[in-house]
Amino acid sequence: MVLLSDPSVVCCHEKTHSHAEDELFKKLFIGYNKWSRPVPNISDVVIVKFGLSIAQLIDVDEKNQMMTTNVWLKQEWNDYKLRWRPSDYDNVTSIRVPSELIWVPDIVLYNNADGEFAVTHMTKAHLFHNGKVRWVPPAIYKSSCSIDVTFFPFDQQNCKMKFGSWTYDKAKIDLERIENTVDLNNYWESGEWAIINAVGTYNTKKYDCCHEIYPDITYFFIIRRLPLFYTINLIIPCLLISCLTVLVFYLPS
Repeated sequence: MVLLSDPSVVCCHEKTHSHAEDELFKKLFIGYNKWSRPVPNISDVVIVKFGLSIAQLIDVDEKNQMMTTNVWLKQEWNDYKLRWRPSDYDNVTSIRVPSELIWVPDIVLYNNADGEFAVTHMTKAHLFHNGKVRWVPPAIYKSSCSIDVTFFPFDQQNCKMKFGSWTYDKAKIDLERIENTVDLNNYWESGEWAIINAVGTYNTKKYDCCHEIYPDITYFFIIRRLPLFYTINLIIPCLLISCLTVLVFYLPS
């Protein structure tokens, strides 16, 4: 028995679903102000859940004292102004919206070494019917790192990446860790460095510039240099040259 679906029914359903999303966009963004924090009361605090996923450890620059990484910034918060009842919009439970249209937290890398503190590629955000917003923009950061090469090429370094809001203090925005460690599920192994451990800590600090207290989440990367390349290309040739130098004295005159 062969069941044939009616193309007109499928087409009609697709049009209805698309029309529902169009109506939903109109309803959500009429009068929406992306410059104000998404809280019903001005005294309320926006809780931003933050996590870091590393895709690649691109480079560790000993001369300029910085670490280059390709990361994804996982951010979640609730925007009460962007809620709807799915039954009113053909059971649409979530939509993707340009992040330029909505309020987003101004999370930056404090210890940036090249001037690009904030996310430069504004990807779309995933918006759910209960007001939850999930935004995972990618970024390539160059973070300052104090590098000690005393035991090169068998050295181990401790570099950090410190994230926090640039303008909002703890009374306006507070941070929570999504995970206690850096997400390594999408990590592309480096041929020169191995990540031994990468943990995040929540901190608060009062800076000299301001009276307010500012929260941050700092990730500490313990990385170890893989010495095989330097052993084959540097240490072994040096040893061979040293041995040849000694053998020269045993040659007959």
